[in-house]
Amino acid sequence: MIIKELFPAVREYGFFRGRVSPPHVDLAVTSGALTSRTFDLLLDVELPVSVSFGRAQVQLKDVFKLTTGSIIELNRSIAEPVEVIVNNCVIARGEVVVVEGNFGVRIQQVISRQERLRTLH
Repeated sequence: MIIKELFPAVREYGFFRGRVSPPHVDLAVTSGALTSRTFDLLLDVELPVSVSFGRAQVQLKDVFKLTTGSIIELNRSIAEPVEVIVNNCVIARGEVVVVEGNFGVRIQQVISRQERLRTLH
């Protein structure tokens, strides 16, 4: 596999569960050609992006009662920012906007690396 060739630590630790995060690569130490090739390959990787408007706990009996027009109240007010999630990790917060008839998110805050690491389980 190309991942094993580019990241020898994958051989040592195995594939990553839950998150697609290659081990830390010290770009200053690796050769220029390998660094460029590795980085170019990573830039083309597509990751799932989702937006969380909020959450709700609903009892199973109430789920069975849901019909067209039912409303589920979420735990977030309309003034609070939504969360932008990449690969099950919150990376930013922002406000919902409409772009040519589609929903979008205007990023208001990018989550720091330290905060993202604190939220990992």
